[in-house]
Amino acid sequence: MGNWSIKDQRPILPAVERGEPISYMVLQKGVRVESSEGSEVGRVKRVLQVPEKDVFDGIILSTPSGDRFADADDVESIYENVVVLRVGDEGAALLPRPDKSAGTMSASPDDVTETGLRYAARRAWNRISGKY
Repeated sequence: MGNWSIKDQRPILPAVERGEPISYMVLQKGVRVESSEGSEVGRVKRVLQVPEKDVFDGIILSTPSGDRFADADDVESIYENVVVLRVGDEGAALLPRPDKSAGTMSASPDDVTETGLRYAARRAWNRISGKY
């Protein structure tokens, strides 16, 4: 038998070339998602963001067990060809299913406060209808 070492062994599957680090804004659907241990856990299905605030909210990934939600805090880094999670294989398996309303939503003070015109119209209507 010849001498060999672990260095002589070749991986069965070649490592995925990560590519350059990128912004979540250019992350493409179908990009590989890996656990912190390097195992593929799924593929990017959708990127969630709050555009008004330029905030990354997380990703929905497609897995063999169905769609899963990885919060922005669960994402370690984003590259051209792979997203690396902060959780290991077991943690990735426990990622929650996305809510039916998973997406983005925002509200500003203008959405919940009355403008001068709106206030005047409400006062006028209340007087006309007898609701002082």
